[in-house]
Amino acid sequence: MGAVWVRTIPNSPGTVAVRVTHPTLGSGVATITVTEPAPGGPPAPFGQLAVQTMPVVLAAGQVDTVTATFTNHGLVGLDRVTLSPEAPQGWPAVATTATSFAGVSPGQSVTARWKLAPPAGTDPGSYTVTVRAVYSGAGQRGVTAGSANLLVAYPSLQAAFDNTGISDNSDVDSADFDGVGNSYSAQALAAAGLTPGKKISRGGVTLTWPDVAAGEPDNVIAAGQAVLLAGKGTTLGFVGASSPNDEGGSGTVYYTDGTTSTFSITLDNYWYPPDTSGDQVVASTPYVNSQGLGGRPRGQREHTVYVFYSGVPVDATKTVQAVVLPTGGSVPGSGRISGMHVFAMAVG
Repeated sequence: MGAVWVRTIPNSPGTVAVRVTHPTLGSGVATITVTEPAPGGPPAPFGQLAVQTMPVVLAAGQVDTVTATFTNHGLVGLDRVTLSPEAPQGWPAVATTATSFAGVSPGQSVTARWKLAPPAGTDPGSYTVTVRAVYSGAGQRGVTAGSANLLVAYPSLQAAFDNTGISDNSDVDSADFDGVGNSYSAQALAAAGLTPGKKISRGGVTLTWPDVAAGEPDNVIAAGQAVLLAGKGTTLGFVGASSPNDEGGSGTVYYTDGTTSTFSITLDNYWYPPDTSGDQVVASTPYVNSQGLGGRPRGQREHTVYVFYSGVPVDATKTVQAVVLPTGGSVPGSGRISGMHVFAMAVG
């Protein structure tokens, strides 16, 4: 059938399955053992590094464990392997195991661990932690590296609040839910049963209405923020509303075992009754507070607005660790605030 050429990773022994095709005899699979010494001398060392963090999501100031496992995939034993972390600037990394190893045989793995803590004040977001391995064998030196992503989250939903949507009737300028000067009235919400710290139960989920005074930040406009949220249950519930349209998107749930799941959610526009999306009305008020922008009446403007509940399924066999909110929203008109506003979030 002629010659068969096999391209291998240099100095990486093992077996390779090769499919061979002949125009008359057909095709088949041959297993070839690869033993590839370097020409003219001993093979060079060859190793690979795997890095992981646990937990994957944490808040600034919390301690994470970084684990790096180096495997000798070469044909020669290694005299020395040294592992060292490269964390973002200002992040202390403290070794909790040995980080230098002697006599690592072919096929053998060694593991090192460090405690890593993003300093207080670290901005929420995604950060890369890299571990570098320097190794030597057969008179030669090698270097390899591996990386893992660590997500620094807000410690709570309230810590992520970036919009003020509720005003007192005596101070209509203290909030702007939609970017055109309209806001929920604290007095109207109280009449509808929503007071600061009020417990809301829907579909087995118990949520807490923001326990803040009118005129203070009370909701987050979903834009991919990571938020720590401990809990276990069948449903991840949200209380909120959207503007200027029904807004939402896809988010991610992180579990304590390091796995994730995705979800899609939409919250209805606060200005209209619920549509076919399945959102439930938590409360409605017969008027909004208006700053009088764009020629609109200032003060209490008669128009019914709504607060909604919506839930999405989560894995009931696992414990939720954090939620990454959806990133979505339509293109806003002039001056409009576009997006899905979340006042409360819980698992149940």
